[in-house]
Amino acid sequence: MWEILEPRYQEARFRAPSTERCAELARSILADYDRMQRDAETHGLSGLDKFYAAFHRDLRADVDAYSDEWIQLMQCLRTAPADNPEELSRQLKDLLSNNAKWLDVFARQLALTIADQR
Repeated sequence: MWEILEPRYQEARFRAPSTERCAELARSILADYDRMQRDAETHGLSGLDKFYAAFHRDLRADVDAYSDEWIQLMQCLRTAPADNPEELSRQLKDLLSNNAKWLDVFARQLALTIADQR
């Protein structure tokens, strides 16, 4: 996530890549996420039931909302990739914002797990 998005966001935002480079950046992000998904499947971490089981039930509403948002953002990147640096940087900033929401959920999950251990 962060390591996938941040360098490409920086390039799109501050280096004014060409239309071709914008398309290449979008393709590389999608390829990295696809690779990450395959790696998760290889390690037995695939399937919605396993994904949801990793989260405390009190977090499920946020998990649903952030999952839906991520799916929409990735679908947009997949089906309507930006052809200019401004739009690409906006798409990537939205994905980074979603990533920050997930980091918050993971932090709350950790706090709940620690509290349950006491």
